[in-house]
Amino acid sequence: NFEVMQHNIINVRVVSLMRDFITIGLIMMSSLLLIFIIRATGFDIKKFNFGRDLQELEIQEEDNEEFEVNVEFNSNEINRGIRRRIRFAKYVYVENKFLINIVVLIFFIIVSFFIYIRLTTMDTIYKQKDIFSSTNFVMHVDNSYITNKNYKGDKITDNVLLIVDLKIRGKYGKALQFDTYSLYLDVNGSTYTPTIKYKEQLIDLGINYTNQNITREDFNYILVFEIPKISNTSNLILKYVDKINYSKNSLKPKYVRVKVEPFNLDSTNETKSFQIGETIEINNTGLAGGKISIINYELKDVFKVPYRFCVTNNECFTSYEYLKPNIINNYEKAILKINGEIENSRKVDSKVLIDIYSYIDSFGILKYTINGKERVQKISFKQVKPTKFKTSNTFYIEVLNEVLKADKIFLEFNIRGIGYTYNLK
Repeated sequence: NFEVMQHNIINVRVVSLMRDFITIGLIMMSSLLLIFIIRATGFDIKKFNFGRDLQELEIQEEDNEEFEVNVEFNSNEINRGIRRRIRFAKYVYVENKFLINIVVLIFFIIVSFFIYIRLTTMDTIYKQKDIFSSTNFVMHVDNSYITNKNYKGDKITDNVLLIVDLKIRGKYGKALQFDTYSLYLDVNGSTYTPTIKYKEQLIDLGINYTNQNITREDFNYILVFEIPKISNTSNLILKYVDKINYSKNSLKPKYVRVKVEPFNLDSTNETKSFQIGETIEINNTGLAGGKISIINYELKDVFKVPYRFCVTNNECFTSYEYLKPNIINNYEKAILKINGEIENSRKVDSKVLIDIYSYIDSFGILKYTINGKERVQKISFKQVKPTKFKTSNTFYIEVLNEVLKADKIFLEFNIRGIGYTYNLK
């Protein structure tokens, strides 16, 4: 239907079939239109009898001689004839108004359809957010980014990474793989193909496409292109070879082109503050739409945690497990107990970012103030896991022991230049 045509590039076989049906219908309607024209003008072919006309003329051989003909036109009679036919045409239209309107409307729709097909199947360059279609997939570029840093903000390449966030679904019931070898980025005439070597470094931007099956359900994947540093990002074209047409001694690829306008992730610097109990709503990168909530926290040298120890199914008693930092450390440590939960964006891999500790470990920065001097914990976080009991949304994390003496404590989630900061103390 036409609603689907608005969002799809029509298959050539479908267009050809529709063209044949429309041509047949047009021929049939043309015959009806011819009849209406004949009736409207008053033309009656039955009145012509050419054989009788030749007999009545009694043409002789002498008639082959040259003669002069004086042709005179009576303009008044001609004008009266024209007005009479126009008047008769109006009568015919009034009597057959509904049928004539239907024929004209169908003719107009057919012409408009062919104009639409002609315009939409030309060499179109789509924009980001524009829905386009290939033979097997429907997709659009949701977002695009440029950076040379990983999710922690560390530089990972001297070049530039252009990341395309592609939303894609299959057109048919069968699950298919997206051919990334047919996809490349055109940068001022130079072409670059996707790479997956940075997939572990860009977990905040989405799931890197690595030959996952594409179904009829919409899903987002990222495609990463490593390109040289460029000053102008206004002429970046994503090209996809949908199929290759074969003609005499040549191959003619059919391209789908999308103009990408990447956002520079390294240019953002912003801080947002939150109190314990408030919920962070992430609004940038592939994490956009996700939520982080810290309900409460505690900070101690050692945690004595009670749990139920059962000898038999009917005999249980209270026991304790002591949670403390690893004794093999270069620094004195304490334990930060965090109780909280997260809600992931559907764009990110929930097998990697599974809980609030994984967010702290990936994006967390612990800042604190002692005697008016701001400090930052530079060592990485390490989780202390209970062995005697299981916890739900409660995590014990090693931090520097001097944090116990801090006047103020802040836990910041730094996501591509935007700092979502909890004021713990």
